[in-house]
Amino acid sequence: MLRARAIEDRMYVIASNIAGTQLGVEFAGSLHIVDPLGDVVQKLDQEVGQLKATLDLEKVLHFSVLYLKAT
Repeated sequence: MLRARAIEDRMYVIASNIAGTQLGVEFAGSLHIVDPLGDVVQKLDQEVGQLKATLDLEKVLHFSVLYLKAT
């Protein structure tokens, strides 16, 4: 779903979910950064942690301009 949202909206999508155990409940966790083409730039699956990524805003502009020309 994240890849579809990134492509549809022509922008980066960053999504996170809680990981680990809290109050006896285990959470699956995940963190994804997806670019405007739907490619996963960085991800964490079930481990607790943080990500860093450089977002290419020119890529966002490029695909937004292509979309506007096509409509």
